[in-house]
Parts: sequence; C-alpha cells; structure tokens
Amino acid sequence: MKYSKVFLFIAFLGGFIGCQSSKEASFLSRDVSSYQNKRITMITLKNGSVIEFDNVGGRYFEEKSDTGMVRRIIGFSPSNDQLTFEISKVLEVRTRTTETDGAGTFLLVLLTASVVVTLVFIAALSGSSWN
Repeated sequence: MKYSKVFLFIAFLGGFIGCQSSKEASFLSRDVSSYQNKRITMITLKNGSVIEFDNVGGRYFEEKSDTGMVRRIIGFSPSNDQLTFEISKVLEVRTRTTETDGAGTFLLVLLTASVVVTLVFIAALSGSSWN
C-alpha cells in the first residue's frame, strides 16, 4: 500500500507536468497585438543584433508621454542586465507560451487512479483466504 501512494503521487505530478506543451512563435515588431500579452524570449533588432531575455522573459510596455505613445520591450538578460528597446528599433519578436492540455491531464489521472484501484483490489483479494 505504501508503494501505491508513491506511484499515485508520481503519476499525478507527471500528469500535470507531462501534459504541458511549449509553443514558440515569431512576429514582426509592428504586429503588437500578437505578442503584447506573451513572454518574449528573444528579439532581433533592425541592425541584425539578436537579444535574448532571461527565463522570465521580456514584456511589451507602452505609456503615454508628452510627445505621444512610447512603445518598448523591457526585461532582463540572462546575466541579469536590464534591457529596454524601443519598438521602432526592433525587427522581430519571438515568444514562448506554455499551454496545458486539460483533457490529456484528466485522462492520465483517471487512468492512474484506475490502475491504483485495481492494484489495491488485487492486493485485498490476495490477502483474503478462499476456503
């Protein structure tokens, strides 16, 4: 019984971790609506430089100023340096989103629970006498 609890716990964790997918996409900087709410992993500047962000990622940010709207991508580099780039200097924006497959997770947990119940039932039957 002790091992079945450990198995169930590992399968449960695996179900939530294993049923996630990571999706990468690339957008032109002018297509703000496509990346404004996503985690930005990398940008390519118009001069050809490629800038990578840390695990948290960069974010699109805009604010009003006296001269109009200021649109930027802000974040930190992998070496923890602060990065700020005007959208006008950015050519391409790359994003990564993580999506959870709810149906896959549910089915995996249901299958795991069925296996555990079957194992417990078999263990209970093997412990009883059939006289």
